[in-house]
Amino acid sequence: MEDFSLTFFIAVNADEKSIIDIVKIRKDFGVKSYGRSWKRMTIGRNNIEIEQNEDYDKNLSLNNKDAFLYYQSNMYFYPYENTVTVEEQIQLAKDICKTLKLSGISSEIVAEFEELL
Repeated sequence: MEDFSLTFFIAVNADEKSIIDIVKIRKDFGVKSYGRSWKRMTIGRNNIEIEQNEDYDKNLSLNNKDAFLYYQSNMYFYPYENTVTVEEQIQLAKDICKTLKLSGISSEIVAEFEELL
């Protein structure tokens, strides 16, 4: 298997509070906050940061062929252990997106390992 960067992000068409509320519900994610707000947290063996997308555009996020580029927020995933595998990152990314989808929120994984999804 090729070497891939294990960092990735998920473009999410929701605000930070909604994202946080949804992922905190999943006990199996092992979500913990660090810092003063939930904008920085850990999930699994990743540090997560949620940021407002500077290119957010409500209309383009709903009607554009590359809509994910205009979603409201980005969740950045940075593994903090060097034993994390590509397979674990792929599964985590899929699980996060599935959880968001079940709540009616669109999301898109952006990663070097996209071809393996």
